[in-house]
Amino acid sequence: MSEPRTLRSLLDSLAEHGDRQAVLAIKEEGPEHWSYRELAKHTLGLAHGLTEIGVGRGDNVALLAANRPEWMVACLAVVGAGAVVTPVDAQLADAQLGRVLGYSEARFVFTTADQSERLERLDTEVAPRLVLLDVGEDDERTENTKAAVSAAR
Repeated sequence: MSEPRTLRSLLDSLAEHGDRQAVLAIKEEGPEHWSYRELAKHTLGLAHGLTEIGVGRGDNVALLAANRPEWMVACLAVVGAGAVVTPVDAQLADAQLGRVLGYSEARFVFTTADQSERLERLDTEVAPRLVLLDVGEDDERTENTKAAVSAAR
Protein backbone atom coordinates (compact mmCIF):
# COMPACT_ATOMS: atom_id res chain seq x y z
CA MET A 1 0.00 0.00 0.00
CA SER A 2 1.36 3.42 -0.90
CA GLU A 3 1.81 6.11 1.67
CA PRO A 4 -0.97 8.76 1.67
CA ARG A 5 0.02 12.05 0.07
CA THR A 6 -0.96 15.50 1.20
CA LEU A 7 -1.13 18.76 -0.71
CA ARG A 8 2.01 19.84 1.14
CA SER A 9 3.88 16.74 -0.02
CA LEU A 10 2.71 17.50 -3.57
CA LEU A 11 4.16 21.02 -3.30
CA ASP A 12 7.44 19.68 -1.95
CA SER A 13 7.72 17.26 -4.86
CA LEU A 14 6.98 19.70 -7.73
CA ALA A 15 10.63 20.47 -8.44
CA GLU A 16 11.40 16.75 -8.79
CA HIS A 17 9.78 16.89 -12.23
CA GLY A 18 12.44 19.36 -13.35
CA ASP A 19 12.11 21.08 -16.69
CA ARG A 20 9.02 19.18 -17.84
CA GLN A 21 6.15 21.49 -18.74
CA ALA A 22 3.77 22.15 -15.86
CA VAL A 23 1.85 25.18 -17.14
CA LEU A 24 0.85 26.34 -20.59
CA ALA A 25 -0.93 29.69 -20.76
CA ILE A 26 -2.14 31.01 -24.10
CA LYS A 27 -1.84 34.79 -24.19
CA GLU A 28 -2.28 37.41 -26.90
CA GLU A 29 1.47 37.80 -27.20
CA GLY A 30 1.95 34.03 -27.51
CA PRO A 31 2.15 30.97 -25.31
CA GLU A 32 3.79 31.08 -21.90
CA HIS A 33 5.39 27.89 -20.59
CA TRP A 34 6.40 27.16 -17.00
CA SER A 35 8.37 24.11 -15.97
CA TYR A 36 7.67 22.22 -12.77
CA ARG A 37 10.92 23.65 -11.39
CA GLU A 38 9.71 27.21 -12.11
CA LEU A 39 6.27 26.49 -10.66
CA ALA A 40 7.88 25.08 -7.52
CA LYS A 41 10.22 28.07 -7.19
CA HIS A 42 7.40 30.61 -7.50
CA THR A 43 5.04 28.65 -5.27
CA LEU A 44 7.44 27.86 -2.43
CA GLY A 45 8.90 31.37 -2.53
CA LEU A 46 5.48 32.97 -2.30
CA ALA A 47 4.41 30.55 0.46
CA HIS A 48 7.46 31.65 2.45
CA GLY A 49 6.66 35.31 1.72
CA LEU A 50 3.06 34.85 2.88
CA THR A 51 4.29 33.34 6.11
CA GLU A 52 6.61 36.32 6.59
CA ILE A 53 3.73 38.83 6.24
CA GLY A 54 1.61 36.97 8.78
CA VAL A 55 -0.44 34.44 6.83
CA GLY A 56 -0.61 31.23 8.80
CA ARG A 57 -2.39 28.02 9.63
CA GLY A 58 -6.15 28.33 9.35
CA ASP A 59 -6.18 31.88 7.94
CA ASN A 60 -8.55 32.38 5.02
CA VAL A 61 -7.06 33.88 1.88
CA ALA A 62 -9.38 34.75 -0.99
CA LEU A 63 -8.49 34.45 -4.67
CA LEU A 64 -10.44 36.84 -6.90
CA ALA A 65 -9.05 36.79 -10.42
CA ALA A 66 -9.68 35.34 -13.84
CA ASN A 67 -7.75 32.24 -14.83
CA ARG A 68 -4.04 32.95 -15.09
CA PRO A 69 -0.82 31.12 -14.15
CA GLU A 70 -0.32 33.39 -11.14
CA TRP A 71 -3.69 32.23 -9.78
CA MET A 72 -2.34 28.68 -9.58
CA VAL A 73 0.83 29.87 -7.86
CA ALA A 74 -1.18 31.91 -5.35
CA CYS A 75 -3.51 28.98 -4.63
CA LEU A 76 -0.65 26.54 -4.10
CA ALA A 77 1.31 29.08 -2.04
CA VAL A 78 -1.64 29.68 0.28
CA VAL A 79 -1.83 25.93 0.90
CA GLY A 80 1.94 25.88 1.39
CA ALA A 81 1.64 28.58 4.06
CA GLY A 82 -0.92 26.42 5.88
CA ALA A 83 -3.81 28.75 5.14
CA VAL A 84 -7.23 28.06 3.63
CA VAL A 85 -7.94 29.00 0.00
CA THR A 86 -11.26 30.72 -0.70
CA PRO A 87 -11.69 30.91 -4.49
CA VAL A 88 -14.16 33.67 -5.41
CA ASP A 89 -15.96 33.96 -8.74
CA ALA A 90 -14.93 37.27 -10.34
CA GLN A 91 -18.42 37.52 -11.87
CA LEU A 92 -20.21 37.91 -8.53
CA ALA A 93 -22.17 41.10 -7.98
CA ASP A 94 -20.63 43.50 -5.45
CA ALA A 95 -23.16 42.66 -2.72
CA GLN A 96 -22.49 38.93 -3.09
CA LEU A 97 -18.74 39.50 -3.19
CA GLY A 98 -18.94 41.50 0.02
CA ARG A 99 -20.89 38.72 1.72
CA VAL A 100 -18.43 36.04 0.60
CA LEU A 101 -15.48 38.06 1.90
CA GLY A 102 -17.32 38.80 5.13
CA TYR A 103 -18.27 35.17 5.76
CA SER A 104 -14.80 33.91 4.89
CA GLU A 105 -13.10 36.49 7.12
CA ALA A 106 -10.29 36.58 4.57
CA ARG A 107 -7.46 38.81 5.77
CA PHE A 108 -5.79 38.78 2.35
CA VAL A 109 -7.15 38.73 -1.20
CA PHE A 110 -5.07 37.78 -4.22
CA THR A 111 -6.54 39.75 -7.08
CA THR A 112 -5.78 41.80 -10.16
CA ALA A 113 -5.58 45.55 -10.67
CA ASP A 114 -8.94 45.65 -12.44
CA GLN A 115 -10.62 44.06 -9.40
CA SER A 116 -8.76 46.10 -6.76
CA GLU A 117 -10.87 49.26 -7.18
CA ARG A 118 -14.00 47.16 -6.89
CA LEU A 119 -12.74 45.56 -3.69
CA GLU A 120 -11.85 48.94 -2.20
CA ARG A 121 -15.44 50.17 -2.77
CA LEU A 122 -17.01 47.27 -0.87
CA ASP A 123 -18.58 47.93 2.49
CA THR A 124 -16.90 45.32 4.68
CA GLU A 125 -16.27 45.35 8.42
CA VAL A 126 -12.59 44.64 7.97
CA ALA A 127 -10.95 45.44 4.65
CA PRO A 128 -8.66 42.61 3.58
CA ARG A 129 -5.13 43.39 2.40
CA LEU A 130 -4.83 43.09 -1.37
CA VAL A 131 -2.01 41.24 -3.11
CA LEU A 132 -2.02 42.08 -6.82
CA LEU A 133 -1.11 39.34 -9.28
CA ASP A 134 -0.62 41.49 -12.35
CA VAL A 135 1.36 44.61 -11.49
CA GLY A 136 5.08 45.31 -11.42
CA GLU A 137 7.13 46.04 -8.33
CA ASP A 138 7.24 49.74 -9.22
CA ASP A 139 3.46 50.05 -8.95
CA GLU A 140 2.42 51.93 -5.79
CA ARG A 141 -0.38 49.43 -5.12
CA THR A 142 2.05 46.59 -4.51
CA GLU A 143 2.82 47.06 -0.81
CA ASN A 144 1.67 43.56 0.16
CA THR A 145 3.00 42.04 -3.04
CA LYS A 146 6.46 43.55 -2.46
CA ALA A 147 6.48 42.34 1.15
CA ALA A 148 5.57 38.79 0.12
CA VAL A 149 8.03 38.72 -2.77
CA SER A 150 10.95 40.29 -0.89
CA ALA A 151 10.42 37.91 2.03
CA ALA A 152 10.52 35.06 -0.49
CA ARG A 153 14.02 36.00 -1.70
